[in-house]
Amino acid sequence: MSERLKYSLNGALSYEDFAGRVGDNDFPRIRLEIAGGILWYCALVKYEKDGESYCYLKIYHRDRDLKNNYNVNAFFNIRNTNGQLENKYKRIISGVVNLDKPVRGCSIKIEDLLDEKNGYLKNGALTVEYGFQVESIKVDGIWSFNFHDKWYDSKNKKREMIDVQYFGKSFYAHKGLAINQIVENTKGGECYVTVCNCDLPLINLSGF
Repeated sequence: MSERLKYSLNGALSYEDFAGRVGDNDFPRIRLEIAGGILWYCALVKYEKDGESYCYLKIYHRDRDLKNNYNVNAFFNIRNTNGQLENKYKRIISGVVNLDKPVRGCSIKIEDLLDEKNGYLKNGALTVEYGFQVESIKVDGIWSFNFHDKWYDSKNKKREMIDVQYFGKSFYAHKGLAINQIVENTKGGECYVTVCNCDLPLINLSGF
């Protein structure tokens, strides 16, 4: 099972006719999904350095109105049929990204990818795996946990989560964190959990 499945947002991108795309620099922006409350994109970027051509995959958002920072975990790998080179370009990253600082995989010499004996192309296609997860978000100088997405641990199992349903939307929190936030409503005797500075009725405690 691929390591990318340990991340809430994951997938595999196949670039058909990779050699032709390299020549035309034809690597379109690909829309992914929402993570941490915003939409993310990825793109394969080609560049030149010291007379050599390289590329790398990056994940980023395009919301110019957002000045937030995102603490993320990410995974990148190039699929390979040569066992000795299978994980040569695998990269696992933890860090802070924002509008001007995307998360990016390894820089790879394009000559190595095009060399058939290296095993990176299958029927002319290059396949890149990615995993991406927003752990926390910094808004107006204050960090808060990411309650928008389910999280996964290193054993590829969902962490012990509490699922809070509020006006048709789901918010997720680790059980240990949410327990510390639950308070009694002394008037109605109902329980509430504080999510993103809002007191939400604790309606559904799946996994609690």
